[in-house]
Amino acid sequence: MKAASSKNRMHIGTMNPVGTRSTASHSLELSSQCMIAFTLIELLIVIAIIALLASLLLPVLSRAKASSHSAVCRSNLRQLAIALNVYVDDNGVYPLGDSNDGKGWMERLIPFRNGVVSVSGKPTGQFICPAPGFMFEGWSHPSFYGYNVMGTDNAFSESDILAGRFGFGLGGIAKEGVGAVPVPERAVKVPSDMIAFGDGFVGMKDKKISWGSAIGQNWIGFVQPEEDRAYRAAAQKRHGGKLNMAFCDGHVEAIKVHPLLLDHSPSAQRRWNNDHEPHLFHEFTFP
Repeated sequence: MKAASSKNRMHIGTMNPVGTRSTASHSLELSSQCMIAFTLIELLIVIAIIALLASLLLPVLSRAKASSHSAVCRSNLRQLAIALNVYVDDNGVYPLGDSNDGKGWMERLIPFRNGVVSVSGKPTGQFICPAPGFMFEGWSHPSFYGYNVMGTDNAFSESDILAGRFGFGLGGIAKEGVGAVPVPERAVKVPSDMIAFGDGFVGMKDKKISWGSAIGQNWIGFVQPEEDRAYRAAAQKRHGGKLNMAFCDGHVEAIKVHPLLLDHSPSAQRRWNNDHEPHLFHEFTFP
C-alpha cells in the first residue's frame, strides 16, 4: 500500500489522468509569459525615448553630412584654382567668361584639371558643388560653381571692347562681331584678395540675391521678390550659411552670405575687383 501511494503521488506530480501537463507547470509558463510582456504605458515610454534620441541625432547627422559636402566642395575649388593658375601661367590672361567661340571658363579649364589633360570634352563633377540643389518654380536648380566674371560692375558697352577695357572681374568682355578682351594676369593687383570662383550666387545692388553660373556683387538687374526669397534661402542653406570661394592665389575660404554678397562696404567690394578698388558706383560708358 505504501508503494502504491508513492506511485500515485508521483503520477499526480507529473501528469494528470488524461495525460496533459500539470497545473503547476502550466502556472509557471503563464508566469514566464507575464514577465516578458510590456504594458501599453511601457511601450509608449520606449517609443518616446526612441523619438527623443532620433530628434537629437538627426540634426547632428545632418550637420556632419553638410560638413562633408563643404569639405569636398573646398577640395573641388582648390583643384580648380590650381587649374586656373596653370592656365594663366600658360596664357598670360584669365579665361573669358563667355567668348565668341562658344567656350566659357569651364571648357577652358578642363584640359588643365588636376594638372593633366582631360580626355573628356565636357565639364566634370568638379564644376558642381556636392551640396544638394534646390527646387524653385517646379524645376531643380543645380549647385553650380560661378566665375567672377564682372566683379562689382556688370555694365559695359561695345566702346569698352573697342577701347581694350576688360572690366573689373576676371571674365573680361566679349561680344560677337565686336571682339573680346580678356583680363591680363598683371591686372590682378592682389591675387590673395581677389575672388576667382565659388558657389554660384550673385549679390544685387538692391540687396537681393540671384543664382547662376556667374558670381559677383553690386550687380544691376531685376530679381523678383519670390526669386530673392528662394535664392536667399538656398544660399543660407548651402554649407550652413557659408559659401566657399577660391581666390586667384589658390586658397579657398568659407564666407558668410551677407558679408560676401550684400555688404557694400569698400573692404567687401575690393575682393571682387581686379584693381582692388571698391567701385561703389557703376561707371557707364557709351559709344
